[in-house]
Amino acid sequence: MFIPDQQALLKWYQQEGRNLPWRSSGDPYVIWVSEIILQQTRVKQGLPYFERFLKRFPTLATLANAPLDDVLKAWEGLGYYARARNLHKAAKILNEHNGAFPRSYQQLETYPGIGPYTARAIAAFAFGEKVVVLDGNVFRVISRIYADPFGIDMPSSRKYYQTLADGLLGKANPAEYNQALMELGALVCKPKQPDCEICPWAKVCRAYATGTMDDFPVKTKSLSRGKKHVAWFYLLNESGKVFIRRRPDSGLWGGLYELPNFPADQVPPELKKKSIIKKVGSFRHAFTHFKMELSIYQGKLPKQWNMPDGFFEVDPESLNTYAFPTALLNAFQIIRK
Repeated sequence: MFIPDQQALLKWYQQEGRNLPWRSSGDPYVIWVSEIILQQTRVKQGLPYFERFLKRFPTLATLANAPLDDVLKAWEGLGYYARARNLHKAAKILNEHNGAFPRSYQQLETYPGIGPYTARAIAAFAFGEKVVVLDGNVFRVISRIYADPFGIDMPSSRKYYQTLADGLLGKANPAEYNQALMELGALVCKPKQPDCEICPWAKVCRAYATGTMDDFPVKTKSLSRGKKHVAWFYLLNESGKVFIRRRPDSGLWGGLYELPNFPADQVPPELKKKSIIKKVGSFRHAFTHFKMELSIYQGKLPKQWNMPDGFFEVDPESLNTYAFPTALLNAFQIIRK
């Protein structure tokens, strides 16, 4: 296996790499927060959340000692809320050990929500461990450089590509080299229309040589998304208060708050009275494995209908103090029109 020119990559990175706040920090807490936020979140979207989150929880101890509701509220809008719950859970465990982070990726992987990618990122960026971080960008760069037909969605793909990635590090500084490799994938070796002409590795890239960049990385499975249709109800009682409840900590939107809702074909007949409850809008929300169509209804609470267990009444003005999933934030915008 040939190894692309490390110095060419590092020179490009020093000239073209973005000035991102977490890159100038050697604090494992800051690096950890940034990596968790940037999982399944683009840098442009995640940067303001990162800044607000650290302002609200500047240290591991402040995060560990904060109520979960406060953490979820700070996370509101980022999605994949299990990330926030695990971040909070792991912070509590680390805080019990005086806030000291393990220095190896194997030990870091034992903490809630810290998988192989995040563990290696913390170990490499904060402690200089000689490991390569394998994210989507690095997957793409490696698969194109070697024109490798091994599917990135195969069960053994992580182990396979991790071996290839680890072989690229050599004696380079782990933190700088990892950042450079990830940045190459983010800015140049993009999923669509890669800027191969300015790539420091273009001369050795097999996909570029054969004009097959769009064929890599190879995916052997196609993602089939199911569909769900859910009706959400913004119901006001005689005092003008609205009903919400907190969802279970596990599962979809775990620990966040919700309005009364039902599968569209299972709406109670009492909530179908058009004289007091009207449909005010609908929209679609995409998840990784399914799409949800949300129909939004607004009206008065039927006197003869009993609210499901767990719901409590709040002033509409106080809704912004609770953490809701992005889909419901969009619903509130429809309701407030």
